[in-house]
Amino acid sequence: MRRPALIAVALVTLALATLAGCGPEAPQIRDLRYSPNAALVGQMTTISGTVQYTDPDNDISQSVVELYGPDGKLISATPPTPIQNVGQGPLGMVGWSIDRWTPDVPGNHTFIVYIIDLTGRPSNRLQGLLRVAAP
Repeated sequence: MRRPALIAVALVTLALATLAGCGPEAPQIRDLRYSPNAALVGQMTTISGTVQYTDPDNDISQSVVELYGPDGKLISATPPTPIQNVGQGPLGMVGWSIDRWTPDVPGNHTFIVYIIDLTGRPSNRLQGLLRVAAP
């Protein structure tokens, strides 16, 4: 009589462990690449790049880029931007850009890139460096 009860407990435990591992997951990004990595004060530039992503539930949706000045203050942030061609599967690459930016102070500027899935879960954030020089 004890054996069926033990088997039932083992099956319930296995089912709960399986369900816990299969829940919705936030996407993960890696391998930040971008160009250019330098600019001049007063000259408009566009920085574009890519990140690799992993998303087991295959529901990436939007990208966000935040730009910070040398003092660490937020200069601008893109609104969540729809990611095109998201049918790549649970592994892939996402493009992003900082369009028509004209730096007004020299120094090391930073930016942060992340993606968001369909349920609003953000990925980890990756940071890049832009060196801005006086002309």
